[in-house]
Amino acid sequence: MDKIPEFTVNGSRKLTASEVLQFLKKNPDVIPRQSYPSSIYFLLNRDNFLIAYKQWLAFAINEANQSETKAKYIYDLNGLKEDQMIHWLYSDLMRELKGQVKSGAINYYNNPALETILRRSDIFRDIKKELANKILQGRPTAKATCLKYNKLDLSLAGIGGNNLKSGQKPTILHPSDSRLQLEEIMYDEEVIQRCGSQVFRFYDQKNPTKMLDFWVYNPFPAEIFKILLSNHEGLRELNLKSLKRGSQFEFYSQGTMVPRGSRIPMGGLPGDAYVMYPGMEALDCEGINILFNDAETSMILSEAARIFSFDHFKALDKASNEGDRLGTSGATTYHCNNYTAPLHKDNDAVPGICSQYQLQARKDLKEYSFIYGDYRKYVVARTNSLWY
Repeated sequence: MDKIPEFTVNGSRKLTASEVLQFLKKNPDVIPRQSYPSSIYFLLNRDNFLIAYKQWLAFAINEANQSETKAKYIYDLNGLKEDQMIHWLYSDLMRELKGQVKSGAINYYNNPALETILRRSDIFRDIKKELANKILQGRPTAKATCLKYNKLDLSLAGIGGNNLKSGQKPTILHPSDSRLQLEEIMYDEEVIQRCGSQVFRFYDQKNPTKMLDFWVYNPFPAEIFKILLSNHEGLRELNLKSLKRGSQFEFYSQGTMVPRGSRIPMGGLPGDAYVMYPGMEALDCEGINILFNDAETSMILSEAARIFSFDHFKALDKASNEGDRLGTSGATTYHCNNYTAPLHKDNDAVPGICSQYQLQARKDLKEYSFIYGDYRKYVVARTNSLWY
């Protein structure tokens, strides 16, 4: 719904920030979190709030208006005629909420689920507001030698499936094997200690100003990295169902990949609605907290990418703008453990952002290295990495 709804029953009671919070306090169940879990994200930014107002909040307030017998207590909903007016209301609302959090007034909402939503929304905004400064604090701008673009020799690309006979073992090559003709990109701990992080950028040889991809070692400062690790560990402990790939893909893979976000149901048709993956419910405080953990993770990765390449961030943000929200983005996240995959190409709308939280592997073998086949490079993995 793009249009702001208008209602026949309308009063003179101005819908202020404090009135919205008071309404939610009296009617916490108007948030459709059971049927629409991502509705709990309605306070994370002004776009989410605008969507929520048009889809369910205004209608909930209108329903309350119709049951009110005294005219002076009926809200003036038709006074909010433009998107900008709702954006102003949102800004006032978040200032009011911050005041209630600081004063302790939020402790008296007498609804644990609503209180959790309000508190986590406030915390989310604080993390996002301070994120860029924390990532850049004490770190000089990093520059690296431009790396040339080379087309991959198709004889090295491999073919879908395999020609192995029963019981026959596949040939396994280390990325450094001369037959693969891959150049190694390796982090320098001395640089990371001195500068805080190390950035490698891949540029188009024919268009040297166009950055194709990037890799950042140690992008997240300790405080932010702790949040990512905690959120990831919380998901791992839930023992959620891993995503299943095709049999040919699975032959070369290992580990688990757990999706978080929304997708069209398998076998869905054009026009079918997006639904959240199994295990993403907002039925109680535990489920609400887990969903906010997902939102924080998505936001941190996205905002970090914004710092290192705004063009890449913008492309992902635009491509995921129409999807159902995982926090403030429509992008889906995938949380992996002990995961490997064969070199392949996905038909995604736009390339994604990846991060290595913890590396528990043999460094001497450079396990879990990431291969950029198109560039004839392989990047040695390290704990706390970000790439595109």
